[in-house]
Amino acid sequence: MVYLNPPNAVIFREAKEDGKSASQIEINNKSKDYIMFKVKTTEPNNYIVRPNQGVIEPDKQTIVKIICQVNLAQSILTDKFLVQLAVTSKDNADLTGEVIGGMLKQCKKDQIVQYKLKVEVQQQSARTGSLPDPRASKIEDQSARNTMVGSVYQPANSHSASRIEESKIQQSSSDPYEQYDLSYKRLVENQRELAELQQELIRLKDNRDLLKLKNSALNFEKPEGGAGAGAGSKGNQGYQLLHVLLVAIISLIIGALMKQ
Repeated sequence: MVYLNPPNAVIFREAKEDGKSASQIEINNKSKDYIMFKVKTTEPNNYIVRPNQGVIEPDKQTIVKIICQVNLAQSILTDKFLVQLAVTSKDNADLTGEVIGGMLKQCKKDQIVQYKLKVEVQQQSARTGSLPDPRASKIEDQSARNTMVGSVYQPANSHSASRIEESKIQQSSSDPYEQYDLSYKRLVENQRELAELQQELIRLKDNRDLLKLKNSALNFEKPEGGAGAGAGSKGNQGYQLLHVLLVAIISLIIGALMKQ
């Protein structure tokens, strides 16, 4: 049984510590297992989180302190925090740093419980009694114990389940930072292909203009008479065929650019 306090939000107040607004999350481990945790945020440049990962012994708690490094503007209300929890063994009780993050990545998705916390800003005069009841986020572990690292946490009743589902994030969802990297790579690739097509279009236009100049020169120099007229006619036919091909190629390229 593990619960958070506050259960579904990181709350900052107007009262400031060292010129910066502070908040905290209590992670209470009421189970008989060792629990490893990791805290993430969608805007890591805005916050200092200490500790952001660790292992909690049975019947112990850890206080995660969060310092906001920006002004309490409306923009931070869109920030999100993510707390990941998983059962580990006693041998891992002293693990810290990126080792815990690596172990969580190796866990199966049904062995990790994740909580999405929103950001709230309270006025200095706000009553402390208005804070959410920490008992609302209690989780009863009803899954079978096994020797594997990690366990599945299940709610004790349907009322608790409805509260948990509001803040639970499916493990199968993509990391927002990975999604950004993938989108950026696709954008760079599309821009590169677009630049290549534009260069090809310019080259074709230059060839077309060159052919027009050559054709004009031939028409200007052709002799009068039947033989000259026949040669000029053949030259015009050749130019018209080449012009049609160039127009078709340019149309295909423009169509490809419009689809990008």
